[in-house]
Amino acid sequence: MFLLSFSYLYDAVKVLSLAVSKHPSCSHKQVLFAERLFIRSLIRTFVTSIYIIDLMKKESLRIVYMGTPDFAVESLRCLVEGGYNVVGVVTGPDKAVGRHGSVLQPTPVKQYAVEHGLRVLQPERLKDEAFIEELRSLEADLQIVVAFRMLPEVVWAMPRLGTFNLHASLLPQYRGAAPINWAVINGDKETGVTTFFLKHEIDTGAVIRQV
Repeated sequence: MFLLSFSYLYDAVKVLSLAVSKHPSCSHKQVLFAERLFIRSLIRTFVTSIYIIDLMKKESLRIVYMGTPDFAVESLRCLVEGGYNVVGVVTGPDKAVGRHGSVLQPTPVKQYAVEHGLRVLQPERLKDEAFIEELRSLEADLQIVVAFRMLPEVVWAMPRLGTFNLHASLLPQYRGAAPINWAVINGDKETGVTTFFLKHEIDTGAVIRQV
């Protein structure tokens, strides 16, 4: 297991620290930039996890990707640009924005998926029978989750190779939401990322790799 030094993440931590303390000089764009900087520094772990599981040619491995915010776009981009066979993308529903809520705003992951011609599923409920059947029809060998909702067993147990999650902490530290924020709040000088298989208890499955 390798650890990321504080100096390597200094710029990201500095911006996120300002965000956590609600400093007026920290813009939303700065927070997004920090998140992207962090995930790019960890992307090799994500790719390594794919290689560990990939027992066939990557073009034949059918992958369903699940994610919603900007944080999850980089991993999807890594798969697409790496030539992996992403057969579907599951993300959150469009959100109504504007003064009268008349404009629907797609998630960042959906925007990227549409731009690259990927099939998009946007279930309101993850146990909805219509969604389950559509997901099953994709015949995924593997599902990958980055910054998405908690999945029911009927979803995460569906692929033959299972479902794994990319979590932005060195588990068992900072299970659950906002692991980067908690690392900053607690003044950690080292942090990292974990890929692991999903199971019933949140963030407790078998670890694939940590960096």
